[in-house]
Amino acid sequence: MSPISLQGLSIGYLAQPGLSRTAHYAVHSSFRHALNLVAETTEAGGWLTLVDAACENLPSGARVSVPPHWDWRAHARQGDRIAVQGAQLRGAGWQVDLAGAACWRPITQRGNGGRPSARALSVRYALAAQRLRAHCAQHVVDGALQWLPGWPAHARAVKLSTLDDAATLAGAVRALVGFGGGLTPDGDDYLLGYLAALWRAHGQPEIESHRHALSAILRAQLHRTNDISRHYLQLALDGHFSEPVDRFLSITSSAEPGADFVDAADAVMSWGAASGVDCLAGILHGMRAWQEVFHMRDAKTSIRQCA
Repeated sequence: MSPISLQGLSIGYLAQPGLSRTAHYAVHSSFRHALNLVAETTEAGGWLTLVDAACENLPSGARVSVPPHWDWRAHARQGDRIAVQGAQLRGAGWQVDLAGAACWRPITQRGNGGRPSARALSVRYALAAQRLRAHCAQHVVDGALQWLPGWPAHARAVKLSTLDDAATLAGAVRALVGFGGGLTPDGDDYLLGYLAALWRAHGQPEIESHRHALSAILRAQLHRTNDISRHYLQLALDGHFSEPVDRFLSITSSAEPGADFVDAADAVMSWGAASGVDCLAGILHGMRAWQEVFHMRDAKTSIRQCA
């Protein structure tokens, strides 16, 4: 029987270089809409995730056109070997042609110029927070962390600040890594969103210093979470994020208002049952860190003017 042929639609900028090599991957895990592959050698790259066409792009993934009702769990088992040669992936009874797939690159790599004013950032924060509350109410989302300060009241508060000393910051990171439920734990998704916001702070020294300190602590804690979550946190530490996160932050950090800001926030939250909500909450926490820095600068300016 001929293998089922699937067509690649797009491939992430981190995954594309690995297609030029002959290599073998092993199936790490399979889900209805996604297949996680891990390279058998470091030369072949690391992680490659195949997702359905309805999903958005990943830095180390590829979008694939699949037949209706396709379920990756029925076509790949953990440990199966997947051969890669000439941008062709061959599994047991199926093959994917990625030769003509467009390479996806983040908007942030192309640059959007400028930065938001303190007022614009405050307005965007309020709007995104409103969307988060509405989404959780509509879809009855529950989580282990407070997504906004004091809300929901029954969940654990997250304490992260640009003013934290080393010991306080280390304690906050340790409290989040691997915390909560889900395929990727709540705390990990929150940290991913927080890091994404810090990366988009346009080189502000206070934020940069905070991000470097947090990153060093997080790298040493990655062993405390699962493989999938560890993979995405490692990407985040190096500034690599999914298309929805990249789009939302590109709009949020731009000097010009974005008409699709609300849609971009909704797209982040559509990721998993609660992962996207946790991620957006982390981004909002990062936006509060931006505001914290803005307020400190304003206060210093006022003091100098009054002196």
